[in-house]
Amino acid sequence: TQCVGPSMMPTIGSRGDIVLTVPFATYRWASEALSGDHARLRGAVIISTSPTNPSQTICKRVHGLPGETVTVRPPPGHLRPLMAFGSPPLLRAPDEAVSSGASSYEVVVPRGHVWLQGDNLSDSTDSRMYGPVPTSLVQSVVLGKIYPFHQMGRLPEPPPPPPLPPPLPPPLPPPSRLAGGGAAPPPHERPSPLEEQSSSPHSPA
Repeated sequence: TQCVGPSMMPTIGSRGDIVLTVPFATYRWASEALSGDHARLRGAVIISTSPTNPSQTICKRVHGLPGETVTVRPPPGHLRPLMAFGSPPLLRAPDEAVSSGASSYEVVVPRGHVWLQGDNLSDSTDSRMYGPVPTSLVQSVVLGKIYPFHQMGRLPEPPPPPPLPPPLPPPLPPPSRLAGGGAAPPPHERPSPLEEQSSSPHSPA
C-alpha cells in the first residue's frame, strides 16, 4: 500500500512511501487471541476509508479505543469536531474549554469507534475535525515500511506531542471603587490639580 501526503510525517514520507499491511479483521483476531482484547491496536498505524469521502483512504494512527478518554488539542480554527458519525459524550465542551483559556479538551470514544490522528498534527485532517471513526471503516493495519529501502522495517514510535501553550491570563479586575462606594471617574473626567486648587475654599487669594 502506498501512503501519500504530509499527515504522517516524519513516520511516513509525503511522496509515497510503500508500507506492508495486514487486513484489519485478521490483525484484530490475532491481537485478541494473544492479549485477550484489542488493546494492541492502540498506537497502531491504520489504513481506513475516509469518513468524509468514501472514495478515498486515509493513513492515521490510532490514539483512542472504544470507551477510552482522549485529550484533544484542537487545531487552529477547529474548536469542535464535526462529529460525522454522531456526537460522543464530551467531558468538557470544546467551546467552553476555549472560552475559559484551556488549550485542550477531552472526548470519550464511543463504542465501535476509534480516534485517529496524524503524527504531523500541524498538517493533518483527522478525528480532531471529523470526530471518532467507526471501526467498520478500518481496512488494514500497517506492519512496517518496505520502501524507501533504506527505511525498511517497523515503523518508528510516534513523535512526542508538542507542549501545551500556557493558559490565557486571568481577566482584569473590575474598576476600583472610591471610599463613598462610587466608581472612580475616567481619567479624562477628573479635574486637573489647577482646577482643584482654584475651586478650594481655603486656597490663598
